[in-house]
Amino acid sequence: MGSAKIFSIEERCDICHKRKAEFLCDMPIFRSHTLHIRLTNGLTDEKNSFKWITHTCDRKICRKCAVEVGGDIHFCKCCMDKLKQIAR
Repeated sequence: MGSAKIFSIEERCDICHKRKAEFLCDMPIFRSHTLHIRLTNGLTDEKNSFKWITHTCDRKICRKCAVEVGGDIHFCKCCMDKLKQIAR
């Protein structure tokens, strides 16, 4: 008999809980805006102040549970189901 590889909970897919996760879900779920950030010298941190940040689902997903939507963009099955319901 072949021995099955057992993955730790942190390594497992959040959908099937069986296989090793290879991706994080890239579905955008909300956007937030950073505040005014000052450097220690009192000047404005231009690089990080007043920026929009897109937050993604980030569920850990295996290759079988991932839906590739283009290039290196993957959605989990839960997010794909929500997207399909919205598109109806």
